[in-house]
Amino acid sequence: MKEDLVTIVLSVQLQTKDSSSNSEVKELRAEMHELKTQMLELLSKMNMLSQTRTADQGELGSHTVPLATPPTFADIVRSTVKNTIKEEKAQAQVVISNAKEEDSDLQFMSSLCEKISQKSMSKKVSRMGTKSADRVRPMIVTFDSIFDARTFMSRFDDSKSDDDVLTPPIKILLYRTREDQTMYKKKLEMARELNKKAKDESPNISFSLRNNGCIWKYIKDADCNKWRRDLEWSDLEDRDNTKHKESMSGNDYGTAQHNTHPLMEDDMKKRWHSAS
Repeated sequence: MKEDLVTIVLSVQLQTKDSSSNSEVKELRAEMHELKTQMLELLSKMNMLSQTRTADQGELGSHTVPLATPPTFADIVRSTVKNTIKEEKAQAQVVISNAKEEDSDLQFMSSLCEKISQKSMSKKVSRMGTKSADRVRPMIVTFDSIFDARTFMSRFDDSKSDDDVLTPPIKILLYRTREDQTMYKKKLEMARELNKKAKDESPNISFSLRNNGCIWKYIKDADCNKWRRDLEWSDLEDRDNTKHKESMSGNDYGTAQHNTHPLMEDDMKKRWHSAS
């Protein structure tokens, strides 16, 4: 359009010089004025369209949710390895409660391992939570492997039946991750419901939640007046992994051997400590 205007201007100038007809000059000037008016209208419309398009893009961008970047294969492998290492570390840890904080924790563990004939020593000892004068913080003991941790628990349980070894009145449990603790609370509620139902039906049936998260059923033998575990019973969630967990749990090793009820175990512990 600009080129057309230039052509018309040149034509007007040439025709003004060469032509003596004023009418043709007037017509050309009128045509130039009309073209200029059309050009201004087109420029105005283009500006309006440009502003409208910019506003639409801004509104669209404010409502657009950014797409999440999918994880790469390296991210998946890294996350899997990290979770595996975390789980293996947790399985190699035990929690000791009622261990006094006035002495050195390393010296306490060294003395305890010597008393129960534990050859593999712990590689790290720490306390859980903030130190307070009105309570004793649980002690977290880390071993080199899950085997050493289970062996330590098993030897501690076995030492309670030996009068020559004076083990301190402490309690040892498996270390639980946050997920394990959530599952343990769920199973604890299940055990309470089972005991509540059993109490209404028969006084000779009892359920106990073990440290490994398995629920055991006990039946009282009327002939010998002792509680014995019902080996044929297991809750639905334990049927696939009960045997594996029982074989790996040190605290449950002695219970599975002697097949006594947990209430009887507590009574035996009190008698043993009072005798010692």
